[in-house]
Amino acid sequence: MKFYKYWAKATEEVASVGQRWKAERFGASNENLADAKANAHKLAQQTAEALRRGEFPGFPGGYLYSDRPVREEIVEEFGDDADPYALISRNAYGSLVLNTARILFADIDEPDDDASDSNPLKPLMGLLGGLLGSPEIAGEMLGEDEEEDIPTRVSQFVAESPGLGLRLYRTAAGYRCLVTSREFDPLSEETQHLLEDLGSDPLYVKLCQVQECFRARLTPKFWRCGLQAPPVRFPWADASQEQSMRDWEQTYGRGIANYATCELVEVLGATEIQSQIEPLVELHDRLCCSEGKPLA
Repeated sequence: MKFYKYWAKATEEVASVGQRWKAERFGASNENLADAKANAHKLAQQTAEALRRGEFPGFPGGYLYSDRPVREEIVEEFGDDADPYALISRNAYGSLVLNTARILFADIDEPDDDASDSNPLKPLMGLLGGLLGSPEIAGEMLGEDEEEDIPTRVSQFVAESPGLGLRLYRTAAGYRCLVTSREFDPLSEETQHLLEDLGSDPLYVKLCQVQECFRARLTPKFWRCGLQAPPVRFPWADASQEQSMRDWEQTYGRGIANYATCELVEVLGATEIQSQIEPLVELHDRLCCSEGKPLA
């Protein structure tokens, strides 16, 4: 897994194309803070040199899904300190995330219901549906494919995959799969194909490769619980920033108490859980699932 214990920021000012620019970069290290600072300065200098040459490096729209390791505080590690098999981190919007070296998670978001409103054939479908007494028939006549629901598609995929076993969960935005029959290498082509076949988001597939692990959010998103955003982003600039974040975490912990992240829908395929996977299944379900609570 590609996670770092120490992070630092460095800034280089540079004049280019008649303007003053600030090249800010974060450096990381698993050795110490000084090493992280040295790496940050090196990266900032490289970016400054590129700006002096008139080059403007492109930055991906979403940091979490870029080509760089995610910048998250490590909250807890499991296994060998030098090579943990799992860890819990806190992401940019304050949720706890389970990161696993070889235990496969796949989130599958449902299609945006509002997307159908942009379908130029929708008014015509409504007219035909009224005349024919069936919107489904109208859709078929206009060549609109009816999309199979996610649980049915996942169930069929598992049935066609001998030996595969997984737990299917409902989330606020769709579904989550946790494969329990065996471990997977996040960098392998087999894993990539499996994630794609399950319908996992392409950005998530890319993130698994960048981070060399699988990820599953454990705690709710703050805005779904009516809470404020975290006041600062890791790493903290000083002790005051860290304390403000710790205060926010206390408020967040109380605010999410009446919400759950997901709920178990069904156990599919092979029912035996591999012994090395079972502890993380228990951890995941204990922190994520709570029957009767709204999903967030």
